[in-house]
Amino acid sequence: MLNNNSAQRDLVHSKTLFRFSKLTDKLLRKLEQSEKMGKVISKSLASLDQSQEGLACMTIRNGLLAMNLGYLKASDAIPRLLDVVSRSESQKVEQEFITYSKDTPTWVFLRWIGQLVAVINRNESSIIAEKIRQLARKYP
Repeated sequence: MLNNNSAQRDLVHSKTLFRFSKLTDKLLRKLEQSEKMGKVISKSLASLDQSQEGLACMTIRNGLLAMNLGYLKASDAIPRLLDVVSRSESQKVEQEFITYSKDTPTWVFLRWIGQLVAVINRNESSIIAEKIRQLARKYP
């Protein structure tokens, strides 16, 4: 019974993390798309002592943590997480992806191999280099 409760708690936790990742991503998209809305969101973030960089880090951290806890639906967000990193010029955002993707199972990235390969020649290739190496070793 204890294992069932623990598994249920992990599922609820991972879903919550993923929902929070989607929320912060939605705010990032609004910042990217609308100058007027961007000003409102930026002002609100400043009042909360947050920034666009902080939103990007939260999006990446919580999305990857949800995957790490076994919430498979969160793997649908991998292309967007890569996009968030590519749009950010922050080393902190890149490091967030590297740190939290270390614990993400390699097979989760397998279905996104096309997107991963497309990033190889771009600046953010360093963030996925290890995952590509792992994919090549495990799935030749």
